[in-house]
Amino acid sequence: MLPNVNTECMQIFLDEIARRYPNENIVMVMDGSDWHRSHSLTLAENLRLLLLPPYSPELNPVERLWDELREKNFS
Repeated sequence: MLPNVNTECMQIFLDEIARRYPNENIVMVMDGSDWHRSHSLTLAENLRLLLLPPYSPELNPVERLWDELREKNFS
């Protein structure tokens, strides 16, 4: 767990993933969070980011979870 949700922590996360899997080609799907789209992120050779379109809840699996929670647990 990292202490913040920001570009600096995202860079730490990406670096760690690339370090742990040096022989894998990794494609990571990201939503539109600012720290996912930051131009200051540097990617390792084995890592690529695939950014979802700006509004695409049908492509983001967690959106289905939120719909389910809203429908059944919140009035």
